[in-house]
Amino acid sequence: MDLSAERSLLGQEINSLWPYFIHLYEDLFRLTNEEYEVLKKSKIEELEDISKKKSILLEEIDTLDKKREEILERISLFGHSSLPAKNNSSTIKEFLLLYHLEDHYQNFSKLNDDLISIIEKTRRQNKNNQVLLARALNFIREVKGQALGQKYF
Repeated sequence: MDLSAERSLLGQEINSLWPYFIHLYEDLFRLTNEEYEVLKKSKIEELEDISKKKSILLEEIDTLDKKREEILERISLFGHSSLPAKNNSSTIKEFLLLYHLEDHYQNFSKLNDDLISIIEKTRRQNKNNQVLLARALNFIREVKGQALGQKYF
């Protein structure tokens, strides 16, 4: 296979991998929202089930991340150390532009923007969940302390 075809194939692989990332992160976001609702209702059994599902999703994301790392390694094999290592998406974008893979570049840019958006939403929701969980733990400590005769002011 000539280098041009190999680069194009790599562009296709990149653009076929990112929708899977998006799908998994959308599932993670959905579970994170469910987790918030379950926390509000104090349904511990459901919380355990959601945690297990989130763990499975995170393992799947980790597997995809390894594939992304393999792609980055393959990009580096083209011998262009001038490609900046600012971040992974920048490296991929620069590769696609450098080798005139504009269609792959446009598609990747949109997919990557979508991925970043869902990751940011998930992070915000996780912060909300942590706040709610911290409040619940404080309440439990107070109730436990009161049961033990400690006073809280």
